[in-house]
Amino acid sequence: MLMFVDSLRLFCSNCRLAVARMLAEGRRSRFFAPILIGAVLTGFVALVLYAVYHSFCLTGISSGYGADSYRPTDVFDAAYYLLFTNGGQNLYDGGHWIGIAITSVGIVFLAILTSFITNAFERVAQEYLDGERTYLFKSHIVIIGASDVLYSIIKHNPDARYLILTGRNVEEIRREVYAFLGDNVKRKNLVFFYGDRTSDKDIARLSLAWAKEVFVIGDSMESDSVESYRDAYNMDCVETISRYLSNHQRVDRLSCHVMFEYQTTFAAFQFSEMGESFKECIDFRPFNFYDMWAQQVLVAGHAGDAGKDGKFTFQYKFVDTVSDGEYINKDSVKTVHLIVVGMTKMGIALGLQAAQICHFPNFVENRNLRTRITFIDSDADIERDYLRGRFSDLARLSKHRFIDFSQVSAACMVPWSNEDSWLDIEWEFIKGRVECTKVQNYIQNACADMTRIVTLAICLPKSHQSIAAALYLPSSVFKDALQILTYQRLSGTIINKVAQPENPTYRYMKLRPFGMIDEGYSPKVDDDRLARMFAYVYDSYYINKDKGIPNTWDVSLTSYFDAAAPYNQAWGGKKVFERISSQFCANTLGTKLRSIGIDLSPSSSTPTDFKTIEDRVKDEMAFLQQVEHNRWNIEKLLTGFRALTEKESSRLRMLKAAWGHLEQKEKSEAYTEWIKYRKQLKEWPERAHLDLCPFHLLQQVEEEVILTHDKKLCEAIPYIVRSMKVLDS
Repeated sequence: MLMFVDSLRLFCSNCRLAVARMLAEGRRSRFFAPILIGAVLTGFVALVLYAVYHSFCLTGISSGYGADSYRPTDVFDAAYYLLFTNGGQNLYDGGHWIGIAITSVGIVFLAILTSFITNAFERVAQEYLDGERTYLFKSHIVIIGASDVLYSIIKHNPDARYLILTGRNVEEIRREVYAFLGDNVKRKNLVFFYGDRTSDKDIARLSLAWAKEVFVIGDSMESDSVESYRDAYNMDCVETISRYLSNHQRVDRLSCHVMFEYQTTFAAFQFSEMGESFKECIDFRPFNFYDMWAQQVLVAGHAGDAGKDGKFTFQYKFVDTVSDGEYINKDSVKTVHLIVVGMTKMGIALGLQAAQICHFPNFVENRNLRTRITFIDSDADIERDYLRGRFSDLARLSKHRFIDFSQVSAACMVPWSNEDSWLDIEWEFIKGRVECTKVQNYIQNACADMTRIVTLAICLPKSHQSIAAALYLPSSVFKDALQILTYQRLSGTIINKVAQPENPTYRYMKLRPFGMIDEGYSPKVDDDRLARMFAYVYDSYYINKDKGIPNTWDVSLTSYFDAAAPYNQAWGGKKVFERISSQFCANTLGTKLRSIGIDLSPSSSTPTDFKTIEDRVKDEMAFLQQVEHNRWNIEKLLTGFRALTEKESSRLRMLKAAWGHLEQKEKSEAYTEWIKYRKQLKEWPERAHLDLCPFHLLQQVEEEVILTHDKKLCEAIPYIVRSMKVLDS
């Protein structure tokens, strides 16, 4: 019965919405809507009158109509005759004055009724246009806020039904969305509500109990002077949603994608845990516009949807590309050098993403072959200090230097710090403007260095500034650089036209636009299925320890469409930072595979059959597991962990020495104390991890079973790749 009532309410709401849309937006339909409504009302009145007359056996029209007077049976009959017929009071057998009075009242009544209906139509239309009316929805996507990212969310799923809540002018937002998306979306699928995203009353209008998912993106735009409040308001909105859902039962948790504008806030919520009541009703999924674009450029190698020819709208080269089809491997003498011009939010996101994925096997044999990330900015000293404060232990352990090209005199170059660092990433900060001759010479010389694969990213805040900086680079840069990424906020058309990527001899062919708002949200980047697989493999080995699960991989990882799949069940109970950690690991799958000669990109022709991948993984295991550990070191340093001090390390080594020779170490008090102290160091406020050390030192400090984790994750790669093929097909 309850389902029937809900279905009836939903049907009535859809009818109301259809009428409101016809009255507000239609052209022909706006003309026919009153006719349709009038016909329905006329039919309804006719049915009522028919029932009334037949129920009371009322008759009154004489057989001699036109000759004899009309003799109604009662006042009701007379009023109906005189109000709804064309005059006729002279035929009323009861007095002309009464007939005139009733007819006059009828004329006034009809005029008022007409005005009332007209005003009601206009009010319904205007309230729809203003987003003031409320309708019920089911299986819809809710977007809370109307910032720039709105376009990309809608564009990637144009057939879905969207309910958009905004605190801005609804009519203006509607026009902007229609103009920006054009014919790429059906207008009837977009419904706009006006309201405050932190208001319980307005959140209750969104039918969240029946929604597929919700995006909390906020209303402020990049150009807003008060943009800083967006992240705080977005979290207030999530709290409001949580309160609403706690009183409205859902079959499952609501997937809640929450956008954070600033990397600091984004990082804080990536590694913060929500309350139990919060987790019961919401699947919290934070994302950042700039981080998503960095992943599209550096991890996926493309942005936009693939066309009929399989080519993506924007194609990028992987930063480890030595030549077409060849990438950095264990024997390579080349390293990656990413030069970021402009320490903007986009520039910082690119640099941090590169630090997460650019780990290669040639560093295992030659510690001088580090990935170099260079930031160039007129305020590089200030931004460097900001990053150093945010990632203090990464700065303490990494090789880095500062160069000041802003002085008229000779450049101030600080020597490299931590030259013997065991991390495979090095950082460089250059103070100066990109048009400065010294900076131009630096870029030119860096690109000419045959030992480095240079990707140049122009991330200046204004699109025209980025275009100018890219076009006026030294001519040799266009020849020597791998690619020149150019930040464009609204559209990449200018860069695409200038680049002429189909012409391999053209000067600007290596220019690539990125950062456009209509591609800011990528569902492929937001897809966590690959991360779930890595988390499942890690958890399974951690639980089974040295027993392993090789015989169950094939079944478990390829059963994604089974809701009871082991890694689907385990994922729901994971903490946010554990999910993010698995996603970081998943992002490096492509880099690891390319380093052993396997390219999974759509344009590749290299073999990707299971046996080939399995054999190559086994052959390169000694390198792959060290690459994974190097990646893990950077991940932990970026997420707030630190390496142990000498005093802390000495105590753990002493405790390990006390139980290391025992066959039953679990029974040793020293082992118990070792476990307790290690766990204490990992927790807040210490956040110190025992395994943050060079790979060759792991055996001295860690348990034997833990030493195989990197290896086991790499052993699972062939099975994960095969599962990916099954899922994508």
